[in-house]
Amino acid sequence: IFRFERIVTMKILEAVAKTIIFTGLIVGYAYAIEYFLAWYSHNIVEIEAFRWRAVGDYSVEFWIMVVCNSVVPLLFFFRKIRTSIPWLLGISILINVGMWYERFVIIIGSVAHDFIPHAWGLYRPSAIEFGIMIGSFSLFFLFFLLFVKHLPSISMTEMKETLDHGESHGD
Repeated sequence: IFRFERIVTMKILEAVAKTIIFTGLIVGYAYAIEYFLAWYSHNIVEIEAFRWRAVGDYSVEFWIMVVCNSVVPLLFFFRKIRTSIPWLLGISILINVGMWYERFVIIIGSVAHDFIPHAWGLYRPSAIEFGIMIGSFSLFFLFFLLFVKHLPSISMTEMKETLDHGESHGD
């Protein structure tokens, strides 16, 4: 659409995919070590909090988070997937979904499963909270689209490297 093929080459996209593999492995390791440390500490409150994440009311969201952030990036180990634009786009979107669910699990899980057992239950957002969320997304997309329209999305240095300079001055 934007005709950036000369600037953003497949070599660059493949390097980004390899970086995503690395960061996906780091995130997966962080999830695993978090559970290991809860188990190793023998702190029953921490163990139960992590167990509740995996099998509690919001377990579906938790497992979507784990799969999207830790398992899906491993598909980039295959060169055919790593060098395909549709696969790159699809996997990147799934990783963004996983990162959104990570915030969801952290925030909503803390609200729904507090330290006081009588306060436990399903979290139901109010109309005001939905309005704030929709407004936040709208404001973000407004500023993002304004940025893309009025400022260059590729740095000038990158553009200068791809220009044909022709004959040098003074010859």
